Amino acid sequence: SEVLFDLGSTFEIISVKEDFQLNLCLIKLRTSNKGTKIAKEYIEFNRKEEEETSIELLFGKLLADMGQYDQALKYFQNLLLDNHTKKDDIANINNLIGTIYYNKDDFKQALQYYELAYNLMMNDKSIRMKDSAKPLTNIGLVYHQKGQYNRAYELYMKSLEIYNKYYGKEHIKSTKILMNIGNIYTETR
Repeated sequence: SEVLFDLGSTFEIISVKEDFQLNLCLIKLRTSNKGTKIAKEYIEFNRKEEEETSIELLFGKLLADMGQYDQALKYFQNLLLDNHTKKDDIANINNLIGTIYYNKDDFKQALQYYELAYNLMMNDKSIRMKDSAKPLTNIGLVYHQKGQYNRAYELYMKSLEIYNKYYGKEHIKSTKILMNIGNIYTETR
């Protein structure tokens, strides 16, 4: 059966289970009036932050932002297996999986997924230069975390060039990169 709901709806996640026989991920939700304002603010913020992100990815990102890393990971892995997932979303899904591993302090796995996302974007028929700054930044974060500051700096600078070109120097994305560069300077004094 199919259930449709509006973005204004708020749900409480009861459980997330994978059904291998049906090749589905079953997500049990309960309607709730808790957090309607928070949900609206979250969606609005993410729409501004990630203007090209599909609603499918926003749901998985919400799970991850709530600290539900294992559920988010299963959700994204199922999206990768789903034949209906948009081709353009595959690189972004890999980038988001990398972020889940990064948040779980598994930097080796995070790096693999970030590099895969970057390579998918760069090898796309129409090279997705604008999008490539996101995994580049994330790769920089891994090297930064590992104390490889020169490599992190190079990647941040490459990301900054892309963000400045496509969004402008005043955009929040450029500002975040400058903060990362500032952190390198602070940590290496």
